[in-house]
Amino acid sequence: MKSGIFTIILFLSTIRVFSSDLKFYNINDLYGSSVKEAYSICKDGKGFVWGASKTGIIRFSESDYRMYALPYKTTDVFLTKLIYDDSLLIAYTNNGQLFTYDVLYDRFNFFIDLRDILDYRHLVVQAIVPDKDRNLWIGTSVGLFRYENNTLMPIPEVDVGVQHIAAYE
Repeated sequence: MKSGIFTIILFLSTIRVFSSDLKFYNINDLYGSSVKEAYSICKDGKGFVWGASKTGIIRFSESDYRMYALPYKTTDVFLTKLIYDDSLLIAYTNNGQLFTYDVLYDRFNFFIDLRDILDYRHLVVQAIVPDKDRNLWIGTSVGLFRYENNTLMPIPEVDVGVQHIAAYE
């Protein structure tokens, strides 16, 4: 009985020690922005934190933020996600529109629309993962694809909807 009470007291004191070190901040309060929901967040090689929302992409530094509008081909977008790998920042929408960040012009440029390539208007993109050769592995509602050398290739072994993919090294 005494060991049970001791264990509970030790557990509660440990939680208090670890939880007191955490601090959360509201970015809208800190920067005066009005981001409601972020669907995806990543950090680039220069230390910027990027967030994707339905209204666009937001970039945070220690003292400032910047909003980027995406040049959508169509606006039937439910959510936007980000991936960053080896200085390549890509924003992509659930409906298959991809955009790349141009460091020189400090903007996102339209890259491809997977719906046009696949000739399928009801496409849903679940995830995109770049590989070490900068090819894109794209999990969609109609299967798995690899985008390499400006060509979208289906992976014949996976011809059903893909919910999630991850890099394996």
